Amino acid sequence: MIGFLCPTQAEYSALSERLGALQPGTPGPFPATSGSLEGQAAVVCRCGIGGASAAAAAQWMLDTGEIAFLLVCGAAGSLVPELKIGDIVIGQEFLPADCGIWSAEGFC
Repeated sequence: MIGFLCPTQAEYSALSERLGALQPGTPGPFPATSGSLEGQAAVVCRCGIGGASAAAAAQWMLDTGEIAFLLVCGAAGSLVPELKIGDIVIGQEFLPADCGIWSAEGFC
């Protein structure tokens, strides 16, 4: 099964619709629903914003034992203006953004 983490309600709703998520929400600490994508079973979970929320939701999903792949959707939409809905971004470096602040001088 493919698992999708969506930080916001807008991302969660859009992906749930795309998956044809007709199954009732999964009971648990995070809103989640299941459907299919190209014939592959999938579940989408609204994890909330921030690394701690994403980590907790990811662990909750992985604990089911049914998730083979876990993808985060919608987390890079404001990186550069050239990105469009549906583009895929694969990071080469990861910076825990919740461990600092952005200022006129950059990230510190």
